Formats: sequence, C-alpha cells, structure tokens
Amino acid sequence: MYKIWCFFIVFFCTTCVASTPFSEPEFSQISQHIHYLNGDSPLKAIAEIERIKKEEGNKLTLRQRIRLKYAKTWALVLVDRLEEALRELAQCKVLDAELEESLLFFYYGLTATIFNRIEMYELALEHYLDGYRISIDNERDVDIRLAENNIGTVYLAMGHLQQAEHYFDLFYQDALERKDDPMSSLALTNLGKLAFVRGNTELAYRHFQGALETQKAINFNYFSSESHYYLGKIYRQRGQVNNALTHLNTAINIAKESDSLSYSIAPIIEKARLLLDLERYEQALKDVKQSISMAIKFKRHKSLAEAYLLQASIYTQLQQFDLALKATKQYADVKVTLSEWQSKVSVAYYLAEVDVTSKELDIANLTKENLIRELNNKAIKRQFILFVVAAAVIAGLLVFFLHRIRGKNQLQAKTLKKLKETQQQLIEAEKLSALTIIVSGMAHQLNTPLGIVVTSTSIVTERLQYIKCAINEKKLTQKMLSDFIEQSADALILVRNNSSKAAGLVEKFKLIATTLTGMKSTSIDLRAFINDKLAGLLGKYKCGVTTNIEGDTVHIEGYPELLLNALDQLVDNSVHHGFSQRSDNQINITIDVKDGWVTITYEDNGVGIEKDQLSQIFTPFYTSSIQDGNLGIGLNIVYNSIAVLMGGEVSAQPTEQGAKFVMEFSQVIKEAE
Repeated sequence: MYKIWCFFIVFFCTTCVASTPFSEPEFSQISQHIHYLNGDSPLKAIAEIERIKKEEGNKLTLRQRIRLKYAKTWALVLVDRLEEALRELAQCKVLDAELEESLLFFYYGLTATIFNRIEMYELALEHYLDGYRISIDNERDVDIRLAENNIGTVYLAMGHLQQAEHYFDLFYQDALERKDDPMSSLALTNLGKLAFVRGNTELAYRHFQGALETQKAINFNYFSSESHYYLGKIYRQRGQVNNALTHLNTAINIAKESDSLSYSIAPIIEKARLLLDLERYEQALKDVKQSISMAIKFKRHKSLAEAYLLQASIYTQLQQFDLALKATKQYADVKVTLSEWQSKVSVAYYLAEVDVTSKELDIANLTKENLIRELNNKAIKRQFILFVVAAAVIAGLLVFFLHRIRGKNQLQAKTLKKLKETQQQLIEAEKLSALTIIVSGMAHQLNTPLGIVVTSTSIVTERLQYIKCAINEKKLTQKMLSDFIEQSADALILVRNNSSKAAGLVEKFKLIATTLTGMKSTSIDLRAFINDKLAGLLGKYKCGVTTNIEGDTVHIEGYPELLLNALDQLVDNSVHHGFSQRSDNQINITIDVKDGWVTITYEDNGVGIEKDQLSQIFTPFYTSSIQDGNLGIGLNIVYNSIAVLMGGEVSAQPTEQGAKFVMEFSQVIKEAE
C-alpha cells in the first residue's frame, strides 16, 4: 500500500511546472535521484533532502520546496516516524495557500497513507476520497488513477474485495497503456494480494512472478521484497519448503539491505510458521523472538500481535502452558496498545490541524492590519490634498471643502465602526475555536478507554450467550465453563481499569470548568496551608523531593480549594515533566505580600521548559510529551484557578534551570473578577 506513494512522489516531482532559478530538467534530475535513494534507503533520501535545503535552498522556488517536503514526508512514513511526517504535512498545507495551483491532492494522499499504516481505515478512506475529488476537479488522469489505486488498497484492507478489484484493474490497465513499468509492477503486486486473499493461489503466483520480473528488470530491489514474501507464503501452502525458505529469506535480506528493517518482520513471522510446520520448535522460537523485538522497536503492533499469537502456539506444542498463557496475555495487551497508539497519532494529527488553523488566523490578522494601515494612509493623503486645495481657493469655496471633509470623516467613522464589529466577530470565532479544541481533546482522550469498555462488555455478552446455548443444548463442558470464566475475568479487568481511567479523565476535565458555586470564602494562614498541603501532595509520588518554603506569615481570605488545585497541578507538572531525568529533586516556594497583593513564586530544579513553549503552556491540551499519555490540561487548570476564578495573574517565566511560575492575587478574594 505505502510503496505506491514513492512513485506517486516521483510523478509529482517530474510533472509539475517548475520556475527559476532551478529549471524543470534540473529539478526533475534531483527528484529522480531522491526517488532512487528512497528505493534503496529512506534514511539516505531524508539526508539528501536536508542537504539540498541547507546548501541549495536559495535556488528552490516555493513550489519546489513544497515538493521536497512531500518527498521527505513519504520517506518518514517508510521509517515509521509518523508524528514527524504529520508535522511536515501541516507545514505543506500552510505553504500551499500561497500557490496559484494547489498541491493538496498529495497532502490528502499522504495523510491517508499514515492512517492506513496504523489501521485506521475509515479515516484513510476519507482522506483518499478528498484527494480523489481534487484530482477529478484538476482533470489529471494520472492522479485519478493513483487515487483509485489507493482507494482500492484500503478497500482490500477492509475486506471489500469486489470494490478493490475494480480499482486495481483500472490502475493496471492505465499503467499498461502508458508503459509505466514501476506502476504496472505495483498493480500486479496488489492484484496478487487480492487473489491470495480470495484463495486463488495460482493466479496470485502468476501476478507476483510478473511483478518480480518487472522489478528486477528496473532494479527496484526494495519493492521486490513484498513479492518474495507472498511467494514464500504460496510455496508454504504448497508444501514446497525449500522454495518457501528461499523467498522468505530473500525478502528479509532485501529489507535489511535497504535500511527498512520493519518490512522484514512479516517474512520472519512467516518463516517461523514454516519452521513450526516442520516441528523445528527451537529455531521457530528464535525467529519469533526476533520478530517481537523488531516489532516493538518499530511500533508494528499488528505484527507484534501475530508474533505473540504464534509464540503461544509454539509453547502449546511444547506443552509449556504457562509461557503459552503469558504470550496470549501479551497478545491481548498489544491489541489495547494498538488502540492507544491510534489515539495518539490521531491527537497528533488534530493538533497539527489546529496549528494550521492558528497560522491561518495569524495570516488573516496580518491582512486585516495591513488593510487598516492602507485605509489610514489613504485617508491622510486625501486630507492633505484637501487642505492644500482649500488653502489655494477663495474664501467662498472654504465652506464647501469643509463640508466635504466632514463627509469624509463620517465615512471613516463608519469604516472604523465596521472594522471594530469585524474584530469582535473574530474574537467570538476564536472563543468558539478554543471551545472546539477543548471538546475535541476530551473526546479523543475518552475514546480509547470507553471503546475498550464497550468491546470487553460485547465479548462477555457474546460468550455468555454461547454458554447459555450450550446449557440449553446440554453440551456445556467443564473446559467451556472454565474458558468462559477466565475470559470474563480478563474482560472485567479491562472494563474496571478503563472505567477508572475514564472516570479519572472526567474528574480532570471537570477541573477545567471549576466555578465558585458551593465554595465558601475562608481565612487561612497561607504559609502554614502550603506547608501542610504540599507534604500530602508529594506523598502521592514515589520520587523523593526536598521542599523549601520561604516568606513572611500572611493571612488571606479566599478559596483554599482553588489554591490547592493550582499547587496540585504544579507539583504534578514538576514530578512528571521536570523530575523525569533527575534524582536530586527540589521545590522552592517563596511568599511575598505588597499593597494587599500576594505573590507566590514556585520553582523546581527539573529539566525546565523551552522558551518557545512558555507562551503556549497554559493552552488546553497543549503538551510536549503526548507520547507518554499526558493530557496537557494541568497548567490550564492552574490558569483557570488563579487568573479566572481568583481574579489574579499567573505566568511562566524563563530561568536558567528548572521551571518557574509566578502567581499573584488579592489578599481578600470576595468573588471571581
């Protein structure tokens, strides 16, 4: 599926109209060179693109820069750096707005490829269809065929074989008419996979052999690994062990030689299955363990699940039932991890989309400012001209020109009023956008645990119905009942864990919308309050932390619950972000009071915060470590508690070591400002 995009990028780079300083022939040679580097090693292609940008970037037009970014994105997909690929695509989408002829067809295609890579086929199909509509609007026949092939590949993955065959045939016939050997070899590979899924191994064998001959003729060794892999599977079904081993080993070696080790996982698993057929258990276990290690390294969750399942089968054959049960549980864990990974990549995609929207708003604001500046300049020029003319004419015309000036001023007042109304509309739009971000973030965070709960309860319901039927038919056995109890227990554990996780997320989300309703204003000794509560907050964590509280004793009248919420989130931020790479952890708190205002300075000696992140850290769902499962709402809770509800101010300030937060609020807080 993904390899079609390599040729996609080649066509893209060699058919678009180039402009100076690089001529079209010159840039076509660069594109061809990058294309063949991708075929040999995607990492080499990435390095070459970065070299061109650094050494010859001034020779690239905007269109050529975007084309190189798409080529780099495809290389990043090949080496499983999906989140980085999404960031590149977001930049392409922003830059595309400056082009006369859009290239968004490739944006949607590559985004769909990423979703297809993590088995989110519905989103992949949605983006491929978006690209398909663009290709039809542009009336580019080759783009239409490429889009149809991609759609066919998704249909194949979803099990819609008839639709897949229709699109693959269209793509193959077009490749033959254009005498495009790379595209025809890919079409044959896809048709071979379709025939294999249908169980027609003879037809699949002919397709894969044809693809292999074409790939060898054009020296596309990297893309021949898939043909060797499926030929190995076919020979295994036929019982031709030596031929199967030859093709599987060839597929493995090609993947290793081209720096695409992740593509060797599937052939290694298939080889282990062949060795299991031959009852060569020790060698089969060795290959399975190698595939597990590589699948974990490259985040190939589907292959990892297959490997654990095969490992359980081998241990069962060896009657090592404890190890077989362990492998089975690891298989179930991988399925859960896959769902979580899909959620993380989805969040990264939507965050990139939010960033694109933010940049588009910035561009709109700049355009608005330029328009206002231009209107003001024109108005000043008109007034100057009118002044000169008025001074040159007779006194009788002075009244006439003053009347005209008054009319112009009224027009400017109306224009200014309209601009202010437009500005208010933009502010309301930004508020709506912020609300959309919060709702979207909540939905994505809750999606995984609730999805697991629904799936687990469905499994228990299905198995319960099965047991009920067995009882009614008097076919219930002790093993059936034991299996049901074990499966139900595992499912209930998943339900309990993920229900608790969802409940915890909801409790955190509720802190975003905390109000003063139900809270009572209380007078407290601030230093004693912080000293008492800080020890309790730190008791939740295993890491050791030294605390130091300085400042005068001061009494405040306000809402200690809000201050406790803020301290809780700051401590959580220090432990999970600041102290992740340290052992000598320390938190310093300083209390100052001046003119009825209290200032609390919170500092830790952790890894600190990058300067370019300081302006964004209070934004809901903004986090620099989304891969670790962090929500990105903690510091937003701090902002809401101090700035919104307590009517104070909170800021993150740059410091040489660690993180520094300053909170200011009135000594007497009656109600939120």
